[in-house]
Amino acid sequence: MQVFVGEIGDNYRRATCGIFETDTTVDVISPDAVLSATVEYVKYDDYMLFSINGTPSWAGPYGGDRLSVEGGRVRYSAAATGVCELSTEWEATPNTDVTSWFKSRQSLRLNIKNAVGVAGEAYLRLRIQYDPNLIVQEDGWAPRECLTNVNAVRELQCPATYTCKQMPALDAQGCAIVNGVPLCESMFPGQPFPGISPLCQQVDFSAQCEPNVGQMEPWTDTSGNVHNPWNEGGTDTCQPYTTNPACSRIETRCVENATLPSGACTVREEVYDCGSSATLPTVRQETSYQCAGPIRCLGTECVTQTREQSTDFGRAAAALHAAQFMSGDLDCGTDGTQSDGSGCIVFKGKPLECKRAVGGIQNCCQDNAPGVSVGQYINMIFAVGQLDTAIMSMESTSAIRGSWEVLREPFATAWDNVQQPLTSAWNSIWGGTQAEASDVAANGLFATVQQTLMQNAAQWTADIFGQEAANQMFQAVVRDASGEIVSAGAAILPDGAVAEGTIEFAGLMAEAASVLSFIGTVYMIYQITMMLIQIIWACEQAEFEFMVQRKLKNCHYIGSYCKTKVLGVCIERREAGCCFTSPLSRIIQEQVRPQLGKTWGTAQQPTCEGLRVDEIGKIDWSMVNLDEWLQLLAESGRYPTNATLNADSLTGSGNPLALPGREDAASRATKRLQGLDVTGIRSQAEQEMLDRQPH
Repeated sequence: MQVFVGEIGDNYRRATCGIFETDTTVDVISPDAVLSATVEYVKYDDYMLFSINGTPSWAGPYGGDRLSVEGGRVRYSAAATGVCELSTEWEATPNTDVTSWFKSRQSLRLNIKNAVGVAGEAYLRLRIQYDPNLIVQEDGWAPRECLTNVNAVRELQCPATYTCKQMPALDAQGCAIVNGVPLCESMFPGQPFPGISPLCQQVDFSAQCEPNVGQMEPWTDTSGNVHNPWNEGGTDTCQPYTTNPACSRIETRCVENATLPSGACTVREEVYDCGSSATLPTVRQETSYQCAGPIRCLGTECVTQTREQSTDFGRAAAALHAAQFMSGDLDCGTDGTQSDGSGCIVFKGKPLECKRAVGGIQNCCQDNAPGVSVGQYINMIFAVGQLDTAIMSMESTSAIRGSWEVLREPFATAWDNVQQPLTSAWNSIWGGTQAEASDVAANGLFATVQQTLMQNAAQWTADIFGQEAANQMFQAVVRDASGEIVSAGAAILPDGAVAEGTIEFAGLMAEAASVLSFIGTVYMIYQITMMLIQIIWACEQAEFEFMVQRKLKNCHYIGSYCKTKVLGVCIERREAGCCFTSPLSRIIQEQVRPQLGKTWGTAQQPTCEGLRVDEIGKIDWSMVNLDEWLQLLAESGRYPTNATLNADSLTGSGNPLALPGREDAASRATKRLQGLDVTGIRSQAEQEMLDRQPH
């Protein structure tokens, strides 16, 4: 590479002993590529001094380290001067080595001073030798996303046009001087733009691609019809969220298995947050003292008492629900061999997925399943949970006898039981005691009460969720003397009345691993039945379940992956997640998995296992946030308040499973005390205690 400093020519400067200067700046961009740099050729008349960054590097014709005019003479060193006009045009090849200046990345100021007596000139030529493989430090195109798209267009073989918008002039060898550096086309293999020189500095390209168009995988819908659709693509499925001011985009990511070898993403999904807020009522406790008697300050009436009560009632209630749901969502298998509970798990999930035609109209992942209500579902969870607890308690002989009979035992602790009239589920349901009937009568009474409960539950389900749901949960059967079923039919007749015969759970109840899973399955059947009537597109059974579960807020969304590709391009993706039996089960799973080091897996291979009993003990529950559950309770009317926490709503006629005319527990306890010889029982208990004292 040759670099000229100064103006090439002859006698273009004229003066009577004058000084002229010329500056040229050179940027050293790739110092590692420089092998050598020399002052190869000089031509001047009369004197010349060449400096690099102010340091003299070569001088002629007599050498020296400076060049100035003093008193009509030229000074070229501290001790020497000469006449101005030398009457000579000097030309030489000094080959002075200046390589050290070019071995670091910097800007070099190349300066020539020229002393002229009458007429003259001054210029030189540098010769720089370099390794062409090292002169380009960075070769690439920007922005990077644009190059990725170009590579994707080539991989997909889409029709495309390329136009060079900025091209340096090339010589016969295909080389050009770029920023002072000679570059050749042969130095840049692998040009990404067909028909475009690699020395082109700006390229415009356009392409017509339809990467998300093609034949989808066939499937069979719930009616047995086989679908084999063609995806046309082109629909913006994010528009409902981009136009909703309550939604904000929080993440953009490439769908799993939708990346081309070039790294281009053929399908992206955007995640939006469209959350809501709720206000929870505050539960307060107030205590007042009345000292109406003539003698004041008896006992603790006038003593200042310190009471400790949680100020965070909502979170305490949520924690109690979590404990309650653990028992309802417990799965210990069907063989019953894990008597120690080591094999039991809670909050077990189920992987589900649904299909979307990428950019197309086929969508089995809709989140607007008609008629699905989170409030309905939560109310059903609580109500059926009460029903299950009642029936399971009645099937235990000890529970049938109830706790009230403990009053007949001659111990002072009997009075503790008097204060706990709800200990026995039997007493809470029926309101009577074992003492009022013989064992035989009690067994018959048990069957009668159980049937009453089943009829009430079936009727309640029909009133709340419709006849379809009730008949999915219950059936009316007629049995012969041996207990075999003679006939079975709907529990709720078309006119809304309960059918005659024995009301039993439908066959699905036996398949449920837990109470909550049973409730979820029944509710799912009902909602899917209703959707099949209302929707106009056909999907698979599991996809309907996913729609309902997501609307019920039971599912943790993991992501989506590409299911079907055409020529390596995704045309069908699947959204996947883990669905649980209740919103609370899902919320707890989301909160505790980071603590336990558990992940959700991938969209293609979700990890939805439940929590083992031994893992429950490792959880720091103070770090578990159940605010979302409190919001759902408030929205569904299940958040406990002063108005709902009363004896009648909990144990009386306000209970959803109450029998007709049922009184609350306090009234039942009062009636039981009427006519009871409490003094005699107390005396007997006292005498028993005295007899046990040492004499």
